[in-house]
Amino acid sequence: MQPMRIFVAVVQNGSLSSAGRQLGLSPASVSRHIGALEESLGCRLVNRTSRKLTLTEPGELYTGLQSSFAPGSSSGPVRAAV
Repeated sequence: MQPMRIFVAVVQNGSLSSAGRQLGLSPASVSRHIGALEESLGCRLVNRTSRKLTLTEPGELYTGLQSSFAPGSSSGPVRAAV
């Protein structure tokens, strides 16, 4: 399963366990996927505690990038001027 898809599910559901239920994964598996994504990007995307999950600033930026590439997105991909 794509780590980006899992990350989006976590953001939309607001928790690892809810995202896991939606995707048919355990919360531990969801956490491992998010950790691997964070490792590959070199930054923390979410702050996890036993009570809540919050996006970091890079996590908010990454969420915005993901939504701009989502199918049916009205804004289209983000383009940089060269």
